[in-house]
Amino acid sequence: MFEIKLLSICDFDEVVELYKQMVLENKLFDRRLAGVEVDDRTIRNILQFSFDIENDLLYVAFFHNKPVGFIDSTRLVAEGKDDEWYIKSVYLDTEYRDPSYFEQLVQKVEREVRQRGIKVIFSNALIDNREINTLWEGIGYTLRDGRREKEL
Repeated sequence: MFEIKLLSICDFDEVVELYKQMVLENKLFDRRLAGVEVDDRTIRNILQFSFDIENDLLYVAFFHNKPVGFIDSTRLVAEGKDDEWYIKSVYLDTEYRDPSYFEQLVQKVEREVRQRGIKVIFSNALIDNREINTLWEGIGYTLRDGRREKEL
């Protein structure tokens, strides 16, 4: 059974491992990550900052109570612009990379964003990857100005 829950301190260790996997995989596609450390302490600091300072929404995907993925997102506020929601990363363990699981993770954030009255949601992670862009397009996102976006 596939289930999505808001990150809790009980799941923190599992998310650290998934986040490390994501960074290691993304190093193959994004040269900016070449020097990024992927030790537990660094990843914990990144997640803690997201949690405490940025007030992120970080949902964790579980398959039969085993953490298999996550979606990390945050509100962006800019003077003179309407607020937008930024999906920083979506990750599913290789065994669980099913388009329907990806869609469920994104839709979970979209529902929350709609409730907060935000009209635009976007992502730019691995923007040059055609396969990933196709996945996003399949759930209603369009490429515009160097990012994938959707009006809610």
